[in-house]
Amino acid sequence: MPELLAPFPLPVLPPPLFPLPPALPLLPPALPLLPPPLFPPPPFPLPPLPPLPPFPPGAAWAPDAAMPAVEP
Repeated sequence: MPELLAPFPLPVLPPPLFPLPPALPLLPPALPLLPPPLFPPPPFPLPPLPPLPPFPPGAAWAPDAAMPAVEP
């Protein structure tokens, strides 16, 4: 099989002026995603929270006196 020759002379590159840095790793070292908990979890299940008291009848949200009305 004959050798493949370029139709033009290939340029010869001069040596680099500065040495190339070493190749960096593609993936960083594995780090923990979450820090360890400051306090261990309780050894028993916590009781459920009590229900909130009902909203008093007749009470409505009123804007504060310090809040000016917004006009379009």
